[in-house]
Amino acid sequence: INHIKDKLSLTDNLLNVAIIRQALIDHVNNNPSISLENKLKETLYKIACDADVVLDLHCDADAVLHIYTHDKLWPDLSDLAAYLGSYCHLTASESGGTPFDESMSCPWALISNKLPEYNIPMACQSVTVELRGTYDVNDEYAKQDA
Repeated sequence: INHIKDKLSLTDNLLNVAIIRQALIDHVNNNPSISLENKLKETLYKIACDADVVLDLHCDADAVLHIYTHDKLWPDLSDLAAYLGSYCHLTASESGGTPFDESMSCPWALISNKLPEYNIPMACQSVTVELRGTYDVNDEYAKQDA
């Protein structure tokens, strides 16, 4: 946070978003992974860093359609939850297990909390969508969810 603070503007949120997004990408580039799995995660993260919205789609073994997201993104994502027909909406500042949606939203919350005078927005609305369970995979749901 300290290395970007001097670059941030007190009045230009768009500039702040661009500076923070570049800092996130630079952090990943400056800390390369060794494993193939982590390299894939790095690639996905760098692509998603520039996104306004990130949907992390899951399908559990047995579940109803539900979403989980950062608590600072609720109720902004309530329209998405309603549109999808989500039965349950889980929010947390950090749920544990380092899910991908939190890797996209937590940096914005952290910077916003540490530097409140800059009015940093939650510039990435990231959410995990649990698309029911594997027993629910069928053409009807696929058409509905598309």
